[in-house]
Amino acid sequence: MSKVNLQLRDAVLQAAQRRSEGQSPASSPVTRDDPSFTDFDKGYQMRTELRRMIDVGILGMINDHEASKEGVASLKTLLKLANKIIENPDNEKYQRIKINNPTIKKDIMEVKGALEFAIKMGFRQRKVTEMEAYRVFIPKYRDDLVLCASLLEKAIERERLRVDEGLKLARENEEKEEQRAIAMKRFVDDRKKKEENDRRERDARQSSNVVSTDSGTSNDDHETVPAINCSPIEVPLVVLYDDQDGQKPEVDVHDAVGLGTECCAQSLNPDTGRISD
Repeated sequence: MSKVNLQLRDAVLQAAQRRSEGQSPASSPVTRDDPSFTDFDKGYQMRTELRRMIDVGILGMINDHEASKEGVASLKTLLKLANKIIENPDNEKYQRIKINNPTIKKDIMEVKGALEFAIKMGFRQRKVTEMEAYRVFIPKYRDDLVLCASLLEKAIERERLRVDEGLKLARENEEKEEQRAIAMKRFVDDRKKKEENDRRERDARQSSNVVSTDSGTSNDDHETVPAINCSPIEVPLVVLYDDQDGQKPEVDVHDAVGLGTECCAQSLNPDTGRISD
């Protein structure tokens, strides 16, 4: 049989096989080596399970709760373990973790869900060597380890952005509070300054009114009455001859003191020099 006939027979057999498998003759089988191939069922379910283990199991993000700081620290430790194995696939030193190690104990053994995730990463074997307990990585789970590392990295980056956004909002709120406090202080200072200015103006007006009242009152408006000494004194008695017959009036000399006292309350007539009645 010629070479051409052999090629034709092989093509017919392949076409028959594709028809029996429900494929069109023109189509070619899809293999895992094809970049467009995606095992949807297995990959989707596993990623969903791992994300839930990270968010709910380790971070404790239930009912919109924020991720715990302990959970974030656990993710970073798990990612560090995964990267060491990925970067050093032949180094057995990184393929086991000591359970009593302080960091492992704090970030993996004591954090809820962290040990379960480490087992998903491939640390499935528990081994005791020289009285020390270890978790040993099984190389056949390397693909799972790579997937877990990718999800861990994304979760850590997401939390970093969330924290940065929270810090940004906190700083903005702090700046707003500071500006509000400054504005309130300025308002209070302005009120105090205005009250002080009003008080000074009021005092100045009162002082001006007092000065105006004092200046409007002169000494000419008041009559000065000389003090009269009405104490009993001896005064000379002047006898005037008013009678037509030229006789002297009879005057009791002993009444001179009383007469002088009475005269103190009377004024002298400047024209006659006599005591007016």
